[in-house]
Amino acid sequence: MEIINNYVQELISNGLIETSNKRMLLLFVIILCSVDVITGLINAGMNKSIESDKFKKGAIGKTYELLIIGLSVMLDRLFKTDNYLFISTCIFYIILEVISILENTNEYVSYPQVIKDLINKFKLKKGDN
Repeated sequence: MEIINNYVQELISNGLIETSNKRMLLLFVIILCSVDVITGLINAGMNKSIESDKFKKGAIGKTYELLIIGLSVMLDRLFKTDNYLFISTCIFYIILEVISILENTNEYVSYPQVIKDLINKFKLKKGDN
């Protein structure tokens, strides 16, 4: 989380993320959520393990992601934090969605060992909860 925090501060201080780019960040999160759902469905179909409960849980999770992003916008306005919470939240969810997409496509696409290690590390941490 510290890495994301430092990265966001650098982006804001260098003016690389401005208010006009907020829509693009949100759109990027929505597109990645959609790609994650699609790759998850394809993966489940290929493994013949489509479960409606798992799909419902995933859909609820995606809805919560968007609600939390909305909450971050409201908190930014309340505390006048120059979009810091919104940008941090979007970057966090972008990273999670990319990792999830990589997990979904891992059986069908070759990745460098560094990416495979990242996926395995994330799976271990996810399983610890």
